[in-house]
Amino acid sequence: MYSFDKVIIPSFDILKSIVHSDKNVITIMKRNHWTLSTNTVNKLMVNLDLLRTEGVPETNFPKYLISKPRAFALDANSFKEIVDKVKDTGFDPSKTTFLIAIHAFSSMSEASWREKMDVYKRWGWSEDQIQTAFRNNPHCMKASEKKIMAVMNFFVNEMGHQSLSIAQHPRVFTCSLKERIIPRCSVIRILVSRGLIKEKISMSTISTMVDKSFVEKFVIKYEQQVPELMKVFQGQLHYVDYLISYIYSVCSPFLFMHVLLSTKYSYIWIWLPTRFFFMVLLKMVFITWSSLLILLLPTGTTNLVIQPIIP
Repeated sequence: MYSFDKVIIPSFDILKSIVHSDKNVITIMKRNHWTLSTNTVNKLMVNLDLLRTEGVPETNFPKYLISKPRAFALDANSFKEIVDKVKDTGFDPSKTTFLIAIHAFSSMSEASWREKMDVYKRWGWSEDQIQTAFRNNPHCMKASEKKIMAVMNFFVNEMGHQSLSIAQHPRVFTCSLKERIIPRCSVIRILVSRGLIKEKISMSTISTMVDKSFVEKFVIKYEQQVPELMKVFQGQLHYVDYLISYIYSVCSPFLFMHVLLSTKYSYIWIWLPTRFFFMVLLKMVFITWSSLLILLLPTGTTNLVIQPIIP
């Protein structure tokens, strides 16, 4: 039990001098109750002095000390090693990314770091490209291996982006795939497919634009032409479901089957019970319709050539 007068109050006052309010100190305490111990406060002050010496502005301390106090209360030797590593990676101490990188290095083991590097390398990234992405947005190395794989798979295999182009937009790894990336990309895909916008929107726009601006620019503006856009944006209607209903509404049955069976839309199968069952069902319908057409042909016709329909 800490002494109230000798430990808690002095430690509280020291922290308050850094984060500027009682509320902020209480937030730190809620996240790490041990922060008010004399030993922890002493470590913190030593490490903050090191950061000042390295050129980190005092104004950058409060935000990251409040949100990640544990990262800045390591023992002095361990903290200095991390600071040196961040400097060697090329981070500018005057920018906030310097402190984010410190937290990234302090929050994972060397083995975990190498595993995440390997995940990026599987997608063709070089070590230099990984380091560049990390310098641009250190959060990309804080994402789990599962999250990295999911984001890369979506942009490369579903959206058709080049793997290396994603290295220029590492912020996408900080966004929720389900709540932000997929709904927004679905809206953009619909607008492009309908010819309402001519070019695909950059990944940086998709990841950084606030919801209000995105809705105004890409949803409300085109709601008359595509009434389902808001449902797609809100995740109530999946892009594949919209695609199937739209194709069926504007195409002949034969064209509908042709599009669904084409490799271009092969990702649709992951949303259906089984690819085999659906293909058999469609082919049975196709054969039935073809047979009816043959029966309706004039007597004496010997050859029926059905030309492939290209959408």
